[in-house]
Amino acid sequence: MGALLYWAGQAAALVLVGLLLTAVLWESAHLVDWALTLSGGDPASYLRHHAYDYVTWLFGTDLGWTVEG
Repeated sequence: MGALLYWAGQAAALVLVGLLLTAVLWESAHLVDWALTLSGGDPASYLRHHAYDYVTWLFGTDLGWTVEG
């Protein structure tokens, strides 16, 4: 029984490390994309589009919001 608990704990730790690694890689890619986009144009316009996408994702609708620019 002790060996089973040990291996279950090891598996759980590997799953946790995998999830953390995935989150770090995803966020790193997102930040690099954001930095490249902001360096290539109008930061305010990009942030408005980002906020619009977030609100649409969060609420499932754009709540009548339109993005200009």
